[in-house]
Amino acid sequence: MKVLKNIILFFFFFCLINTNLSIIHADYDPDDYQWVEGGHKIEFGNKLADITLPSKFLFLPTDELIRFQKENGNIPSGYEVGSVHPVNLEENWLVVFEYYPVGYVSDLDYLHINDESLLTDYIIGTTQSNKDRGVNKEVEIIGWKDKPSYNPKRHELTYSLFFRDAFGKTQINYFVRLLSRNGYMSATLVTDVTRFDDDLQTMKETILPFIEWKEDEKYDAYNQSKDGKPKLNIAELVKQSLGIEKTINSDEKENKHSNSNSISRIIILSVIISIILIIVIKYRVLLKRKN
Repeated sequence: MKVLKNIILFFFFFCLINTNLSIIHADYDPDDYQWVEGGHKIEFGNKLADITLPSKFLFLPTDELIRFQKENGNIPSGYEVGSVHPVNLEENWLVVFEYYPVGYVSDLDYLHINDESLLTDYIIGTTQSNKDRGVNKEVEIIGWKDKPSYNPKRHELTYSLFFRDAFGKTQINYFVRLLSRNGYMSATLVTDVTRFDDDLQTMKETILPFIEWKEDEKYDAYNQSKDGKPKLNIAELVKQSLGIEKTINSDEKENKHSNSNSISRIIILSVIISIILIIVIKYRVLLKRKN
């Protein structure tokens, strides 16, 4: 398929691996990829859902998206199901879809999300992951732009973050979690701060409303007797999707291991001291008897 050569020569791309916020500035030949033109219904995610895009958008299927990532120096997560791209050169954004079969996510706690605690954990996790990023790849989390919010009718969780890249430029990542019977689909918008509001409106009005789960995958198709108990709740989903639990749990394990070692050392030292005291006491007793 021939694609306009001037489609987009500068892409922003988001990668959710171990809390990494990464951006790729990619120059490539768009004719190297098998794009699917908009204007009709497109099945994606291995028959999980359909998306109907207007003709001004293009869809990049899973295999092509993974190839695009690899050829531009990124590491695929393995959960990609496709991405949406604008044809217009003036529009500089990207929406990536990933599907996570984590099981049914209960939404009963959505009114009690502690956004301050989540942000604190995320900042800690990002600080830890920066140690492995390398020079000029560090990310600084600034704060929420939109705190976590859940729409119980659409079973849709949304939130967005300000972050600063290693070159001091402020960016925004907007997250969407579309819940299904057996997991959730993430839709991540990556764009420049100056265009955020316009691009977000485009995403909300012309992309997200036109995603439809297959009947057996819809959230309301959940049957506990068949599907088992819920695997996560909303707060746990935010933590998991931000990579918080992995980093925090890892730190906790290290701390527990460190604490365990410290306790062991204290116990051993106490035993040694006790033995020495016993020896000293017995020696004094023997001396008194001799005298």
